[in-house]
Amino acid sequence: MPAGEPRWHRVAREAACHRRGVRRRAHRAAARRGDRPRARRPGRAAEKAAVYTPSELQTWGTALVEALDEDGPEPDDRPPALVNELHLVRHRGKAGGALKGRFDDAAMFDAIATVIDAHARPDGLRRAIAARDRGCAGCGRPPSWCEVHHVTARQDGGDTALHNCVMLCRACHRLQHHSEWEVRIRDGLPELIPPAWIDPQRRPRRRPLLHLAA
Repeated sequence: MPAGEPRWHRVAREAACHRRGVRRRAHRAAARRGDRPRARRPGRAAEKAAVYTPSELQTWGTALVEALDEDGPEPDDRPPALVNELHLVRHRGKAGGALKGRFDDAAMFDAIATVIDAHARPDGLRRAIAARDRGCAGCGRPPSWCEVHHVTARQDGGDTALHNCVMLCRACHRLQHHSEWEVRIRDGLPELIPPAWIDPQRRPRRRPLLHLAA
């Protein structure tokens, strides 16, 4: 930038250069199509750079960008609508079913999960699991962050009992349902089995429970 030249002079020159480049590309495209290009006119923004005010240049630049924008309407930046659904899917040929849902509202999910847990688990079972596991069996997060997971799912005949339930945080719980991680109860304590791509021998991992070793 030359010494003493206002910044908006440089902006005007760059805008004029950009416009000339756009015109050259338009002329080449017209020549390929066999159209006759229109006569070129000198860039008025460059000629009037010392006359236009910054606000006028901004207005002209905005109008130029909008004129050159031929990509269609602006994208819809509004957030998607929240989905909160809960469905009961009955088993075919046998009693019972499975609850499936999607909740974008975290508070609603917590409220529904609390109600389901209260009706699905005997009184005191969660406290017994928390006393044994002392938090997430996978990562050790505290019990207040955790959910109760059935080792053998209820729809597969698993009992809602201490020997078939472990405490997992939401992250570890999702891994049980949507990855190759597995969990089991051995010698009365939970163990997690990693997928083969983490440990080819799939050796069980057990979090140290110091309160049981004392």
